[in-house]
Amino acid sequence: MEIQDIRERLHRILSPFRYRHSLATQKVAVDLAHYYNLDTARASLAAFLHDCGKGFSTREAESYIEKYGVRLDAIEKEEPELWHGPIGEEMAKHEFGIKDSVVLRAIRIHSTAEGRMSTIAKIVYIADYLEPNRHLKGKGQIIKFAFKDLDLACLYVLNHKLSYILHKKVFVHPRSIEARNNLLKTIRPLKENL
Repeated sequence: MEIQDIRERLHRILSPFRYRHSLATQKVAVDLAHYYNLDTARASLAAFLHDCGKGFSTREAESYIEKYGVRLDAIEKEEPELWHGPIGEEMAKHEFGIKDSVVLRAIRIHSTAEGRMSTIAKIVYIADYLEPNRHLKGKGQIIKFAFKDLDLACLYVLNHKLSYILHKKVFVHPRSIEARNNLLKTIRPLKENL
């Protein structure tokens, strides 16, 4: 499927808010990929499609889960807010014709992160948080880190997201804990500043 076809289809299935968010996330992801001399097309596609599985009613989401045989782990089953990653991965594959496993994985884990993330997945994870339409505490500092060290930026985003999740008193996905622990190992000399 061509990018214009993807754009038109997303425009039809996403709410105006979600579509603007996807475009803004795509822009940040492309900027980061360009800065780090990475594949901007991959980053663009993953970021643009990252929320293609979001915004459905519970019944609609359940029908996508059944239609595509989406496998949810135990935590995802308990937290419907996490369904859109796995649903989005399958929608990207089946409805948008995406075959790139790196792009598909980035879509699936963009809410939770995971221990061994591809650079494209890190970019999408960060871009989703930093897109300009979101007004979040600590965002300015994370933007600075994003253009210095992706791992450090990922860690800060994870810390902010985990704080929010703990405040909501919902399950923390083990992938998020694994991601944070792996990032801490990677940047251990810097962890005193966290």
